[in-house]
Amino acid sequence: MLLLQGVTGFGEREEGSSAHTNAGARFKAFCYDAARLLGSEVVLIEQPKLLKRNYHRAFLRHSKGSFDLLLHEVYPWVACASSVAWSAIEFVDLPLVIGAMPALDDAYELLTVRELNEALLIDERTRSVLNDNRLHKADLEQILYWKPRTVGEVVFNCWD
Repeated sequence: MLLLQGVTGFGEREEGSSAHTNAGARFKAFCYDAARLLGSEVVLIEQPKLLKRNYHRAFLRHSKGSFDLLLHEVYPWVACASSVAWSAIEFVDLPLVIGAMPALDDAYELLTVRELNEALLIDERTRSVLNDNRLHKADLEQILYWKPRTVGEVVFNCWD
């Protein structure tokens, strides 16, 4: 996965990128549409700024269990999680959500567990990220400070 400038929530987003507008309202509509299609209930929707993180979070309850939908604050990237805590997110691929994505908002890209659990490779000597990236200096500073282990920990974080 290509890590774009501003992905950490620090610094400016990449010029010409497909950042989403009115993200909170659009994500809320997306979650309620998803719940309707999946026979689920939206229990909670949280905005990023109130909780010092770079993503929106919705908690949904389904007859087969509960799950979280996450939306990156800057880029239109969505992920599914079985649990969300300040220190860790357990990403999951949910066939139910994967199957429903074409009927939902086509502006969002659903990220996979494979992409999100990819090891983050940091060269301490050169103070750089070796994974495919176009990171800004502000992103690199945050990554070197917080020392995330995976791409998912960079993309969805609670760094202040």
